[in-house]
Amino acid sequence: MATILDYLGGLRPADTPSAVTAVVERPVEDPAVGLAAFRREFYRCLTRRADALFELVDAALCADGPVGSLVVMGDITREDVDAIVTAANESLLGGGGVDGAVHRAAGPRLAQAGGAIGPCEPGDAMATPAFDLDPPVRHMIHAVGPIWEGGGHGEADLLASCYRRSLQVADELGARSVAFPAIATGVYGFPPDQAARIAVATIKSTSTNVRRVRLVAFDEDTRKHLQAAVITTD
Repeated sequence: MATILDYLGGLRPADTPSAVTAVVERPVEDPAVGLAAFRREFYRCLTRRADALFELVDAALCADGPVGSLVVMGDITREDVDAIVTAANESLLGGGGVDGAVHRAAGPRLAQAGGAIGPCEPGDAMATPAFDLDPPVRHMIHAVGPIWEGGGHGEADLLASCYRRSLQVADELGARSVAFPAIATGVYGFPPDQAARIAVATIKSTSTNVRRVRLVAFDEDTRKHLQAAVITTD
């Protein structure tokens, strides 16, 4: 029975990732199905390699300086960090959007722990264990963003406080790597371009022992705003 490697003409670089090798050497009856599986695994490997390269460059640039930030798009609950920040509501019992996804992944104990320490005021952050999330994630930092009311009610200061307090809590926990969502840009309605600039500027200006920050976008527009902010913020 033919393999995907046969359909590729036997072409396989010496450093082909093992996950891709496993796919291309698997016998398949339907080459279309096999090629689709190969394509998916190939792109996953490319993404992982590119992400790892960016992290190495970022770490080199900030090894002796302030915290470095890397923008990615994806599922924040799968981040390889010590602590994850969730865009919580004041009750800390779980909500929609990113917070809902975080609570589903971490399990029901997260809401129980949040309810035990809440409420949390807008601009503040509190921590609980990460419960059912996979290692190395050990901590969940619940940050409550401001509801956008036009920008004249201290929303920018409160949003900056979310990021500042989250890093302070991370320091208290001993976390050296943290993943942030785009706080308050969902149902709370904070303009994503302004939110991105505030997030990046605050993270860069905050004194912290955290060495690696991942800014995790939930869609392409958010990723573009965050990336632009990282590039343009001094």
